[in-house]
Amino acid sequence: MIRWLGAAMILCASSAVGIRMAGEVRKSLKLYQSLIAGLRQMESEIAYRSLPLGELLASQSEQFPPPLKEVFADASRRIGLSPGVPFGIHMRRAVQTVSDRLPPAMAEILCDLSDQMGREDPAAQTAALEAAADRANRELEEIRRGKKERCRNYETIGVCAGLALAVILI
Repeated sequence: MIRWLGAAMILCASSAVGIRMAGEVRKSLKLYQSLIAGLRQMESEIAYRSLPLGELLASQSEQFPPPLKEVFADASRRIGLSPGVPFGIHMRRAVQTVSDRLPPAMAEILCDLSDQMGREDPAAQTAALEAAADRANRELEEIRRGKKERCRNYETIGVCAGLALAVILI
């Protein structure tokens, strides 16, 4: 009886791992969608309102879900504390603090964008934001194409791994 209970617990645990991995794919979709919308909003804010970068990041951070919210709020805070330091350094440090919760491609997009922001004229900054949004959109489309398949694979692998372990232990 205890073996069957252990087998059921192993099956449930490994299935939960597979479901969690599938959830991470769904979460990354939402993060990319939020990032694209936020970058487009930042484009218009820079082009039409000429907001300073610190204020822009602070206002935009409220619209993002975590961990993007934390990245933009942290970068804004760092700008306020050390205004003489280049923006790219602030943003890279902010990205590093949450890099374990961001998709690697998204962290790269944000770091690459940070090199262009704060040093150029508004037209160059909006062009950099547009390029970053386009790059994020390509990543989003790539994730969308394989989402259903990857999620199903993760869930199936979790169940199969649990069954294999249960059979070995019984």
